[in-house]
Amino acid sequence: MARFGSEALSHVTGRDLAASQRSCVLSVVAAARVRQRDDSVPAMPWSPSQAVIDWSQFLSAIFSAVAIVVAFFAIWKSDRDIARERRTVHELEVLRDLSADIEGVDEELIPRLRCGLLLLPGESDFPMLRAAVDARATGRDIEAFRARYPRAGPIGLVGFHMTTKTAAGLRHQRFELLRDDGTAADELERAIQRRLPRSKTKSN
Repeated sequence: MARFGSEALSHVTGRDLAASQRSCVLSVVAAARVRQRDDSVPAMPWSPSQAVIDWSQFLSAIFSAVAIVVAFFAIWKSDRDIARERRTVHELEVLRDLSADIEGVDEELIPRLRCGLLLLPGESDFPMLRAAVDARATGRDIEAFRARYPRAGPIGLVGFHMTTKTAAGLRHQRFELLRDDGTAADELERAIQRRLPRSKTKSN
């Protein structure tokens, strides 16, 4: 009987000890988890230095955005300047060919002049020459040409009014008037000066 009681007591004592150990382990694990969670999200108190850091980061972001915008604007302006320079070079090459044609005397002179004038943008260059050879001349240019050269013959009357050969002959006659009095050369000089940089124009 005493042996049975001692065995039962030892069994109960061992079971309570195991439960106590298990409870202790669980408490340690729970405490470790709470400590890990607290360490991962620290609660830092507000301080003036923290405010300075926040403002510096905000200003840094603004400056970075401004720098990006300035860089994009510089790239766009550079591309536009390159395109303008290429267009100016092309127009100067056309004017170089026109300069040679103005001094020419062959039969294909007038067609080449018309082609060169049509390659130039707008109608601001060569108003008299455009009217003389029927190369996209404005009504004001035609009226100015008629007022200056009243005996030059009709302008722009091609088709039912006259043959192509007659129109070509009139264009050549009107061009000879401009070449003889220097109007064609003057218009060529103004067109070239308009496309040169201002610094070069002033130095000349």
